[in-house]
Amino acid sequence: MALGVLWILFIALAVIAIILQFLLYKQDSTRQNTIFIGNAILGFILSYMAYTSLPMNVTGQRNVAIGLAVVIVVALLLKFVINRYENASKLLLSVAIVGSFIQLFL
Repeated sequence: MALGVLWILFIALAVIAIILQFLLYKQDSTRQNTIFIGNAILGFILSYMAYTSLPMNVTGQRNVAIGLAVVIVVALLLKFVINRYENASKLLLSVAIVGSFIQLFL
C-alpha cells in the first residue's frame, strides 16, 4: 500500500515537472518570472527529497543533491540579479530538475 502511494507521488511530480518545463521554454508566456520561480521551488523540493531519502553514510550522493540545489541558486542569481543570462538560467534550472529526478528514481 505505501509503495503504491509513493509511486503515485513520483508520477505526480514527474507530470508537474514536465508541465512546468514546457511552460518555462514557451516564448509567448506573460508570467515567465512566476513559472521560473515555480520551477525553482519544484527543484528545491526534489533536491530536498533526494537528500533526505539517502542514508547518512552515502555522503557522495548527498553532496550531489546539495550541489543540485546550489545550481538552482546560481540559476536564480543569473535570472534575477544579473538579468543578462536568461537562457543559461533556464538551462541550469532544467539540468538541476532532471538531475534531481534521476537521483530520486535511482
